[in-house]
Amino acid sequence: MILFLKFFAFKIQFYNEEAGVSEMGDGRWSRGGAPFIFRLTPGTGGTWKKKMEEHYERYRRVIADLTMMSDIFMRNVLKQPDCVQEVLRIILGEEDLIVEDVVIQRDYKNLQGRSATLDCVATDQRKRQFDVEVQQKDGGALPERARYHAGLLDMNTLMEGQDFLELPESYVIFITLNDVLREKRPICFIKRIVEETNHTFEDRTRIIYINSKIQDDTPLGRLMHDFHCRRAEDMYNVVLADRVRVLKETKEGVKEMCEQMDAIYRWGEADGRKQGEEIGRRQGEAQMNVLITYMLRDGRVEELQRSAHDRTFQEQLFAEYGLEGER
Repeated sequence: MILFLKFFAFKIQFYNEEAGVSEMGDGRWSRGGAPFIFRLTPGTGGTWKKKMEEHYERYRRVIADLTMMSDIFMRNVLKQPDCVQEVLRIILGEEDLIVEDVVIQRDYKNLQGRSATLDCVATDQRKRQFDVEVQQKDGGALPERARYHAGLLDMNTLMEGQDFLELPESYVIFITLNDVLREKRPICFIKRIVEETNHTFEDRTRIIYINSKIQDDTPLGRLMHDFHCRRAEDMYNVVLADRVRVLKETKEGVKEMCEQMDAIYRWGEADGRKQGEEIGRRQGEAQMNVLITYMLRDGRVEELQRSAHDRTFQEQLFAEYGLEGER
């Protein structure tokens, strides 16, 4: 299916248009796992270049306020293996940990039920797998969700005919805005135990919760401080600061971020157009655009994607941002 949109005198062609947008890790994007590209061609009126510059300037202002607690920005920082390596070394206290592979925003499939898009999955020299997620909302860091992520890692790792002993050790790491577990600790390591003896049930699955509000003078506390920094110059970790500086202060980095935000914006705009037509409200498209801008600013990309096919959840977001009365 080919969907044609017009925005600021551009015609945009999306291919394989289905529900859900995700980055494939190689500069392309996908909807429902199917790759798509978009082409921009000048429309009529002669003002398309100026309009597009204004559009991107709005993105630049949003990018300036993003921190690593925003999933879209965190993913772009952690695209670099040395950045993921720094984060994992500090969290696990392993200075010799070497990251060999990083996959960003991959769809992990469950053919019999719900799939999920994992923010950052890294593999180290011992073939351990690490799913690193940032969560600004407590509801996004439920223990059940951590359990499900661990299951998806396993289901997408073991191939037909392989022995269960070949499953790698796995870690699901939630870096949360609040103290989700209410333990009042900076970090919680979670493993299964045999209740009668308190012995570890060694299935080699680990879940880690990190409370980013605790930013004390420890390696982990300084890392959490860096996750909340808007400016590279305010960060402790040199490796992470250098990557943040590239994404926020160089032409190439800002262009990369703008293009990714634009792809998400176009997808959301298309849904806003569709919703506006369905409910017969002329303001539907404009209000969806406002919601998209706010949610990109707050780094809530996964929730924005969910709202495309969950009308009740979309209405909750409009109410949360005070937009329901304007529609």
